[in-house]
Amino acid sequence: MKASGAARWAGPLLLLVPGLALAQGYLRTRVPDREACLFWPDRRVALVAQEAGSARTPGETEFSALEAAVEGWARLSRRCSDVALGVTGRSRSTTVGYLQGGQNENLVLYRETRCEDVVPPDDGCQADGACGNGWNCWDHGEGILALTTTTYNVRTGALVDADVEMNAAPYLFTTVSSPACAEGQDATTCVSTDVQNTLTHELGHLLGFDHVEEPTSTMAATAPPGELSKRVIDPDTATGFCVAYPAGLPTPPCNGPAVARIVAQSRGSPGCSAVGGEGAAWLLAWLWVGGLCAGGRMGQR
Repeated sequence: MKASGAARWAGPLLLLVPGLALAQGYLRTRVPDREACLFWPDRRVALVAQEAGSARTPGETEFSALEAAVEGWARLSRRCSDVALGVTGRSRSTTVGYLQGGQNENLVLYRETRCEDVVPPDDGCQADGACGNGWNCWDHGEGILALTTTTYNVRTGALVDADVEMNAAPYLFTTVSSPACAEGQDATTCVSTDVQNTLTHELGHLLGFDHVEEPTSTMAATAPPGELSKRVIDPDTATGFCVAYPAGLPTPPCNGPAVARIVAQSRGSPGCSAVGGEGAAWLLAWLWVGGLCAGGRMGQR
């Protein structure tokens, strides 16, 4: 949903922190065209799970996996920070984005159908980009496993809302820890697209972190089938979190040059590419920040 007075911008940016080499293992997400990065000024960050969960995930295991992903970040916070990240309940809402004058929730939800399969071609949402919310469908590139949409103050980077969409239309989300599914034989009894793996990455975006080039990082842009490694927050990403949210101290600024990077697509052809935006807003804007892209076994899928 597009909020009044807000602008759309698709595709995250990479930040080069001053004094750090290109190989730096963490990157904060930068406000487009500004010397500011995304951060939560109120460090009590409450998430809510959409009550329907995933239709294909057994029982309530997807909710347990969300709790496990949150606990990974919470455990890190207890070591070095005062961010209180937690799941506070469930919601009937299927609306992603900032609701001007409404009740905003940091929502985690599964989109079970593709918009192109259910939305009539003459529906007005095709023009204004509202099909995902209007029809509760996935309206992003097919190669994206999940996508985090953040709403923030364009002057400061202060976050006011963040929502995570999981692409459960083509992908089977699983919650077991072994074995990996054989190629072409996805099932809930083996590891296909792991919920905790995916959500640990997306919560990194929700907290203000961008993709990095290091393939073993929690914030690497792709996740091959059967991957579980992102369940554990890597040391470089952990360092970035501790630097961005030091206990008892304000979040430091992130001055320095930004490097544009293609990582996510809102609409159009399948894949994991980027699209442009719609200009600037005086106060609030929203940003698709970091779709986790599907990787392949042996480089292909």
